[in-house]
Amino acid sequence: MTENNSSPVSKHLFTMQLIAGALLAGAMTILLVMAFLVQQNGPSISIDAANPLPIITRVALAFLIIQIVVSLFLPELIERSLLNRLFAVAPDQFVGGPREKFISGPRTDEEFLLRTYLTKMIFGLALFEGASVFGSVAYLTEGQFLAVGVSLAAILGMLLRFPTRDPVEAWLRDRKQTVAFLREQKGTSRKG
Repeated sequence: MTENNSSPVSKHLFTMQLIAGALLAGAMTILLVMAFLVQQNGPSISIDAANPLPIITRVALAFLIIQIVVSLFLPELIERSLLNRLFAVAPDQFVGGPREKFISGPRTDEEFLLRTYLTKMIFGLALFEGASVFGSVAYLTEGQFLAVGVSLAAILGMLLRFPTRDPVEAWLRDRKQTVAFLREQKGTSRKG
């Protein structure tokens, strides 16, 4: 696809990438700092040699697994909730609720949909960032390489969710079609 800097996606993609990059950079920085501290000072607590997998590392691994599962449905639930608000109004006529005082006048469907994508992206990335930080803290505390693996796996999950033009545009096209179809079903499509 050719790059069109005036497209709605172009106007939001940089913001999406900036937020995703900041979350990634934070997770990687924390891991690097914790690894440096462990290399300089050793783990914070002594580990019993009879227990090959200490408790904090086990909990971090369990937390990563839970976050992976939650990341499969929570962003979609958030998206569905936000889209339900859009279905009920005529095209390009969504006006935010009382908490959205900064919005003056109706918002276009594309604007609403791109903000919806941004919201679900942030939630999805934050789940993995939390797991990465937990893995990093577990490594600092116990010095187990499995904890580094937990952190790196979470960072990989974040990388897989990093927003790029083609997937965002495809998502936007699909959601616009879905919204149009549901509006027709509800009778809220623009007449004329």
